[in-house]
Amino acid sequence: MEEIIKYIYDSYYKHIYQQKVSDIKKNYEKDINKTLYINIEKNLINLIQQNSWKHLILEYREKYEESIKSTKSDQLINTYIKNYLKSLSDSSPLIQQLNNRVSFYLDYVYEIIKNFHYDKADLSNFLEVGELRNIQIEMGDSHNKGKTVAIIHLETDDKILYKPKSLKPDLFYFEILDFYDKFLKFKPYIPFIIDRETYGWQEYIENDPVKCQKEIEDYYYDLGIQSQVLYFLNASDMHYENIISKGKNPVFIDLETILQPSIQKMKLSDTSYPFLESILHTLLFDYSNHNDDIRFLGGTTNQSYTDNIVSTTIHRNNDAINVIEEISNEEKKSMNIPQDKNGDYHEIYNGIDSFLAGFSDSYNITIDNKLHLVNLIDQMNLNVRSVLRPTYVYAKYIEFFKQLESEDGIFELLADSIKGYKNNEDIANIELINLLNLDVPTFQVNIHSKNLYSAQGDIIIQSFFEESSLEKVSKKIRSANIEDMKKQCKIMKNSIDAYRENIDNSNNYSIRKRKEITTLKHEMNSLKEEILSPHLLNLKYDSFGNAIFAPITYDLYYGLAGIILTLLEYNQCNPSFLNLDVINKFNKKIFNLYKLDYENNFSIYHGRFSYFKYIYLINKYFQYNVAFSEELELLLNDYINYLNEEKNAPLDYLGGVSGVLSLLVDFYEYYDLDFLNKYIIELKSILLERFDLKNYTIGLAHGLSGIALALTKCNNIIKDSNISFVVNNILIKENKIYFIEKEKIPVVWCNGISGMVLARNKIRGKSEKSPSLLLKTLEKQLKSNYLLSGNSQSVCHGSHGNSLVLKALNNDFNDSKEIFATLEFEWTSGFEYPNENYSLFLGKTGQLLNLIHPDHMLINDLLI
Repeated sequence: MEEIIKYIYDSYYKHIYQQKVSDIKKNYEKDINKTLYINIEKNLINLIQQNSWKHLILEYREKYEESIKSTKSDQLINTYIKNYLKSLSDSSPLIQQLNNRVSFYLDYVYEIIKNFHYDKADLSNFLEVGELRNIQIEMGDSHNKGKTVAIIHLETDDKILYKPKSLKPDLFYFEILDFYDKFLKFKPYIPFIIDRETYGWQEYIENDPVKCQKEIEDYYYDLGIQSQVLYFLNASDMHYENIISKGKNPVFIDLETILQPSIQKMKLSDTSYPFLESILHTLLFDYSNHNDDIRFLGGTTNQSYTDNIVSTTIHRNNDAINVIEEISNEEKKSMNIPQDKNGDYHEIYNGIDSFLAGFSDSYNITIDNKLHLVNLIDQMNLNVRSVLRPTYVYAKYIEFFKQLESEDGIFELLADSIKGYKNNEDIANIELINLLNLDVPTFQVNIHSKNLYSAQGDIIIQSFFEESSLEKVSKKIRSANIEDMKKQCKIMKNSIDAYRENIDNSNNYSIRKRKEITTLKHEMNSLKEEILSPHLLNLKYDSFGNAIFAPITYDLYYGLAGIILTLLEYNQCNPSFLNLDVINKFNKKIFNLYKLDYENNFSIYHGRFSYFKYIYLINKYFQYNVAFSEELELLLNDYINYLNEEKNAPLDYLGGVSGVLSLLVDFYEYYDLDFLNKYIIELKSILLERFDLKNYTIGLAHGLSGIALALTKCNNIIKDSNISFVVNNILIKENKIYFIEKEKIPVVWCNGISGMVLARNKIRGKSEKSPSLLLKTLEKQLKSNYLLSGNSQSVCHGSHGNSLVLKALNNDFNDSKEIFATLEFEWTSGFEYPNENYSLFLGKTGQLLNLIHPDHMLINDLLI
């Protein structure tokens, strides 16, 4: 393929390069080091290869798709190269695309040299200028016909940045930072900037190591201040590429997306709104919703924990040539995370106290200086980039267009995905034009205007924004208050906690005492207030086992159902705590979220059947009469169809068939609903047919006890001697595992002793001929070891879960000091590290439920 690249350059572009060099020499030779010409040519050839290589190889492999491509032959590849060169012409699609890229590149190089010539005197005020040695353009996102940030290399070995846009937003941002500098003990690093309206020069920021612990604390205090500033300036797109860690200073290097206005008539779903109105809008922190999974994109995340996927050409000189994507052995480097001289990163969760102190201290300055800050913004007249889509979304489209695929259907896709925007087709049309040029589409807005402009300054849509940038930011600053400060701190802390769960394997943490001991009453009132707010966020695990920070779900395990069940139980002893209107509002919210769920998660705890387990519990224990039959039958039909298509669907109690079967038996026995009988029979048959003893181990949630429990309950309705035989074998197998692994088995509800005790007690109550259930042995082990050390306090796999199991068995001996000391310490959880999540099974809600001494029968039905 190298022959094709060389031929393309020599035949089509070498003379253009030579002409451009001639023009440069004629006008600016005194500014140029001779190595620049060599570097321009190298960069040009590299540009041609970048835009051609993968396309050529894919086309070759498609052309000879049916042929055997041996590493011992070069006949096919040589034939392809020969025929390709013979057919290549000015009208070839590749040449058409390269014509634009090469022309843009060389014109842009010339523009930079010309502007360097005019601005040398001003640049010399900041550094020793010297001659130009190289112009490195292929970095970052390309805008406006191939223009992007360029690194300018000087003969003095200094570097500066050339940016093809106004740097007024950057100048304004650093002016605001200078204001906070007057009040706080921090000294932000402010790079030199020269703004020339349509372009500008900026100091090249080196990634320097931190020298000591004090510098790490200073770094995160500084970052906390700047995060607060970016929050109030309604910034967006502050991802990991836009921060450089320069010693003790975080330096933001691209500030064109501050001062974002409010988009008019945008359809704000429950999943998008929380992020648009909170600190998460800045993209400094990771979050997830149904449309986006922002993981390791946030400005405070470490890229070295992500796979470094590179495109590699294999079998370069034979017929088996191919481009593959593989994970490089070379670790990614994170320029945005402080690193010491030994190369060790210092993550934000270890500097969280300094970070939150910086955020809070500067927030208080904002509260005290609202009018001054609003006036500062009001005096400015500048344009900013309007973020209609994050740049990482556009980057995906650009990768598609690099392969010269058809543009068919792309316009419709672009327009449909922003159908909530006014004049969405006009926007999509401009996006498509830019993407075909392999540019990230950019739009701009004047901070005093509601109109949307193109990058060239033309009005695309009048009154596109509900509020101008100035109106939006002014309103935000004027409404600053202590409650919002606490809310944003909590949001950041939870997002950082989720991030930590995904990367910190050190398990190096000691639970800390609260500065102020809370009370059960205070916590229950706070919990009620939290879920009365319209858009609550929570930590959870996604389907891949990643901890994420996302809008709260409706389910029992992570979501609203678990919280509301806890509040209802508290209300039993505190009748004025909830009124009927609030309860109805809660139930309506759960139902609405359930109706939006079309995922294939049918768990009775964290999936679609959890809604019905919740309804079963509140109808039975709180005397509500919520109708469910029609919805339940619809879901059961969906589930049976899913099981028929997905032969490897889970069978366990927590997430699969066993749990659903158990729940249907509960409904059948409590309501005597005939239509459930056929589903119980069908699920029983599926479970018996697919269950394999070899694939399961100890436990209720995912193990043998859970399956034995479901089958035993089922057998009370459908008498089948085969079921008793299977259950007996299951328990015998689990007993054998227990005696072999006794010392390793945890004392927890999820996959250990507690769940086994609970399940086997239920089996004993349901079965006339129960085999040896080991209940005395298991209960003794539970009672002796139910208090766990460290962070293990959750219901799912912690001390509070064990305590609830003992309560479910009507055991009152377990009201220990350790359990009640929960309110004296920070919230521990079912995650690796403490965090304040609302999950009934993994977080604070389940611990609060235990502390209010719940009805033992309610807990029994909840946990099994």
